[in-house]
Amino acid sequence: MGAGLSGNISGDHDQLESGRFLGGQFDGLASNTNLPGVELLRQESVEVSNDPRIFLDNVIAKRLGAFETVAVAAILLASVSISTLLAMEENHEHPVEYVGLFLMNCVFVMNLFCVLVITKQYYQIFRLMTSGPTGFEIAKSYYLNQNIMTMRHVATGGFFYSIPMFIIAIACMIWTKLEHRYSMSVPMCVIEIAAAVYIFFVLKKHSQIFREKYILTKKHEDPLRKHSDFEHKEHYRNAHYISAGIHVG
Repeated sequence: MGAGLSGNISGDHDQLESGRFLGGQFDGLASNTNLPGVELLRQESVEVSNDPRIFLDNVIAKRLGAFETVAVAAILLASVSISTLLAMEENHEHPVEYVGLFLMNCVFVMNLFCVLVITKQYYQIFRLMTSGPTGFEIAKSYYLNQNIMTMRHVATGGFFYSIPMFIIAIACMIWTKLEHRYSMSVPMCVIEIAAAVYIFFVLKKHSQIFREKYILTKKHEDPLRKHSDFEHKEHYRNAHYISAGIHVG
């Protein structure tokens, strides 16, 4: 067996040494033999450049770390919602059950959309960021594109606001499951609906406080930004005068 393996390796080596390089420097016969049908598919990729700036942390990578957490949680919620949806009994035709079915379906679709958008943008941003020396600038332009930004906000908002919908759907299922045993179903449904409403206002409060802090951050940055712009303009003006031979006093 060892002799056969050694013979195969030496044969492959002889084949490469004989000059059968059909492609690049590191491509041999196996690398340049395509699978059937590969020619019909897209075969392009972004440029591979080992730029040192690629290995440095940047603000886009930090932000994508937060979206990665949202995507993982959305996968979990989508899995739970579709499992609950498929486990619902078929022998009931109650309006409350239909409402729960509809809400659970909405939760599944919203979280699946969130996973799709976040995963796609995560994938494409890192491809652009590592595409060359101007990768960060191109990735920043992609990240701040109006279409990309809107879809990202809709996706994350859909994940957060699908949680109250999920709780109300569970309340509908409890009501249908317990049927006419109101002494048991009413307290549980009231708790579920109250929790959903409270979570909705918790989400709203978080958004309001975040928006408030962001506006304050920009207000505190404004004097420093104006001073920096003024210093930059003064430096540019002095450099222009010096290059023109004009004394600045």
